[in-house]
Amino acid sequence: MNYSAPQRQLGLRLLRLREQRGYSQADLARALGLSASYLNQIERNKRPLTPAVQKKLGEVLGDVSPLFDDDEPAALQESLGETLRDLGLADVSATELRALAGNLPQVSRALLDLHRRHLALREHAAALEFQLG
Repeated sequence: MNYSAPQRQLGLRLLRLREQRGYSQADLARALGLSASYLNQIERNKRPLTPAVQKKLGEVLGDVSPLFDDDEPAALQESLGETLRDLGLADVSATELRALAGNLPQVSRALLDLHRRHLALREHAAALEFQLG
């Protein structure tokens, strides 16, 4: 695990991991030696997840690799931008796309998959329409 990585904004991933491991916010904060308010700010991406807190998370929660499973967020961000523009949502900012790809990669991939399916169905419908005249 890379604790020397730069400070990162991983709030939603931390929240999801905390809930999966059965911790309340107050319980995890106490176990980490943080105030609940500070942990809340990390989970809301108001404070970065520092290397010191990352290390302590590893000690308390064990495997915290899901926090760092990036799945190339830059590539996801670019694909999400193209998909949303194709759907007529050109005003989504790069910051919003980066937040979506970085914090919710599974949702991002699901959105991209739904769009691919939508395009395939649209092409199939056009082919059927052509065949029927």
